[in-house]
Parts: sequence; structure tokens; C-alpha cells
Amino acid sequence: MSAPAVEVVVTALDGGASLAVVSGRLDSATVPAIEGALLAPIQRGHGVIYDLADLTYISAAGVRLIVAAVRRAEAAQALVAFARVPAEVAETLSVSGFAMFLHMFDSREEAVAHVRGSGG
Repeated sequence: MSAPAVEVVVTALDGGASLAVVSGRLDSATVPAIEGALLAPIQRGHGVIYDLADLTYISAAGVRLIVAAVRRAEAAQALVAFARVPAEVAETLSVSGFAMFLHMFDSREEAVAHVRGSGG
């Protein structure tokens, strides 16, 4: 059996934050299957770090899902940060015009500090 085209693995961190590691391809074929898993960690007042280091591709549908996650977090008064975003994914986010609204960090530690309010 082959590996799934996309996967989200969520881990609870100390202090109520969550780490969601996203791997594979985020496109129109995979978004419906993982939308719930990607949005589920967003809870009122709790931060979420999305580690995208193993995300190999993102399409416009994937960008829309990322934007939906950020909007849901804002509505829940939760901070969201993106860690270890691959260059190709960052370029797609930039070209789409949404990168300027995202908090992207080179490391998980920086992203965790951001959602805990101690970084920036």
C-alpha cells in the first residue's frame, strides 16, 4: 500500500498549543481528505504551529485551506505560526499574495515562541 498523498499529524504541546506536521501534497485532490485534520487543532485561545518542512507541493486549493486556517484562528483568538516552510511552498504563498499575512519561521522553536507570545 502506498503512502497517503498528504498527512497531518497533530501533537499537543505544553501550555495548550498544538503542533501539526503536514507532509505530502496539498492540492485539490487532497484538501478535502485532510481539511478537518488541518483545522481541528484550532481552539479558542490556543496556538497552533504548522510545520510544513515535509510539504512537497501546494496548489491554489492548498493556499485557500491555509488561509481558512488563519481566518478560523483569528476568529478563535488563537495565534498560528508556520515553521520550516519549504522554498517552493513559500514562493507559492508569496505569489498568491498571502505570505505577507502569515507568520513564517525558520524553526519550530521560533514558531512555538510566537504562539506563546514570547517571540515575534
